[in-house]
Amino acid sequence: MSEITVRAGVEIAHSDRLRATVFRHSVSKFEIRHEAETYRFQLNRFMVHAPDIYFRPIDRFALDQATHTVIDTDMVRARTEPAVTGFGDPGPLGEDGRRPLTFTDNGLAIDGPVLCVSPWGGAFSNQILHILMGITQCDDILGDRLPVLVPDDLSAREKSNLAFAGIDESRWIGVPRTTACRVKDAFIPSKSFIRNSTFGPKKFQVNYGFLFEPTTLLAYTARIRANPRIAKPPTGGPRRVVYISRKDAGGRYTTNEDEAVQALSKFDLRYIMPTQVPIEEIAQAIANADVVISAFGSAILHFLAARHGTTLIEYDHPASDQCGRAICRVTGCEHVYCTRVTEKRRSFLDVSDNPVDVKELVGLVEAALTRHDEKARREAT
Repeated sequence: MSEITVRAGVEIAHSDRLRATVFRHSVSKFEIRHEAETYRFQLNRFMVHAPDIYFRPIDRFALDQATHTVIDTDMVRARTEPAVTGFGDPGPLGEDGRRPLTFTDNGLAIDGPVLCVSPWGGAFSNQILHILMGITQCDDILGDRLPVLVPDDLSAREKSNLAFAGIDESRWIGVPRTTACRVKDAFIPSKSFIRNSTFGPKKFQVNYGFLFEPTTLLAYTARIRANPRIAKPPTGGPRRVVYISRKDAGGRYTTNEDEAVQALSKFDLRYIMPTQVPIEEIAQAIANADVVISAFGSAILHFLAARHGTTLIEYDHPASDQCGRAICRVTGCEHVYCTRVTEKRRSFLDVSDNPVDVKELVGLVEAALTRHDEKARREAT
C-alpha cells in the first residue's frame, strides 16, 4: 500500500474538465403541486465512460485520474463536496478551487472495460437502489453485460442479491472495499433517482422523498419479475398479505406492531423482517401477494417484484415521502396510505409514540382484497 496525495476538484460529472464521454440516456420531468404552487424537477440519467479513474467501492463517486476531478454519481453539485470527505483525508480548498486529498492507493490496475458501481455499504435494501439498479442501467444503455468491480469480501447476502438480479459470478472482478484502485476504461452510472430534498417557501417546506427515473425502474422491475427463480402464484390459489416489519429502522418502527399483526392474522399473512430474510425469499412472497404492507423506507423497493395491480399499503410518514407512490405509479400497482395515530409531527428517529391506526389498516386490507376479488371475477368472465 502507498499513500498518495491527489488534487481533487469539486465538479459534477458533465464538467468540461473531465476527460470522459457522458451518455444521457433519458431525461425525466416531474411536477409536484403544493399549496397554490407547482414545483418542477428534472432527473437526468447518465452513464460516464472515463479512460482512467481511481475507484473505491464504498464511495459514491470515482476520481478522474487525468484531471483529478470528482465524477459524482449523484450528479448533484451540492453533494460532491461532502462526498470528498468520505474518500480520504481532505485538506483546505486551494486558490485554484481544488482540494488536496490523501487516500490509499492499493497498487491495483484494472484494464477494463468494466462497470464501477457504488457505494457498496449501508442498508442492504439500498443495494437495490445503488448497485442492482446501477448495473441494470449500464446494461440497458450499453446493450452489453460488462464485468463489474465488486468488493473482494462480498458477504453471502451481497452475493445472493447479485445472483438474484441475474449478475452471476462470471461478471465479478474483486477489488478491496476500502482502498482505491486505478481503472482504465471505466463505465460509471449515475443514480436513477433524486434523493430526499425540500421545496416551497421556507415556512411551507415539504420533503418530497424519492423521485425515480422511470426507464431504469421499469428495466429493473422487468428483470426481477421475469426471474425464473420466482415461482408464479398458482391460479386460484390463496390470496396473501405480506407485512414488512421495520423494527430495525428507527422512526419507521410501528410501536403497536404486535397489535397490528394480531389483527391482520385473520388474513393469509406472511410477516417478514427484511434484514433477516434473503432478497429472493422476500421477492417470492411479494410476487405471490395481493397486498403488501410496509412503513416508508428502502424496504419498499422489494415491492418491485410485485405483480401488476398488487396493492401497496404504506404507513404515512411525517415528511410525506412519496417513495411507495412513485414506485406504484411507474410499475402499474395500487398505492394506499395508512395514517399514523399520532397527529403531532414526529422526529424522524422518535420511536416513543409511533402507532398505526389498526382499525383503518384492517379496513384498507379488506377493501383491497375485495377489489382484487372483483377484478378476478371480471377477468374470469
